[in-house]
Amino acid sequence: MKWIRFALAMVVVGLAFTAASAQSGGLTVTVADEVGPLPGAIVTISHETGFVKTTAVQTDVRGEAVFPVLRPGRGYVIEVSMASYATQRYDGIQVRINDNQTIPVVLAQEIVETVKVVADGQVVKLEDT
Repeated sequence: MKWIRFALAMVVVGLAFTAASAQSGGLTVTVADEVGPLPGAIVTISHETGFVKTTAVQTDVRGEAVFPVLRPGRGYVIEVSMASYATQRYDGIQVRINDNQTIPVVLAQEIVETVKVVADGQVVKLEDT
């Protein structure tokens, strides 16, 4: 009896996924630098009008972050960030029905300048005028 319930539940989930993916599209974001793929980068997807919930995914060993089921339309925003790299932002991305679009992102090393000031302080004697 448990197997029948499990099989029925799997059929329902499969049909729901098929129906959702039939009216949806997807995005794959590939993140790299000058050397090659960047695993561990954070890819955040959102929508200008709150059409979808903001979601963040970490890139895999191939530098890919996959968003397989998205509602079709324009206005998606992708932001890619990683420590020691400048953050990249892409606005107005369009998702098409039954299309998995690949968006390549190349991150540049972030240049950080540090200024260190070293000076000798003068000793002030309160007894002297």
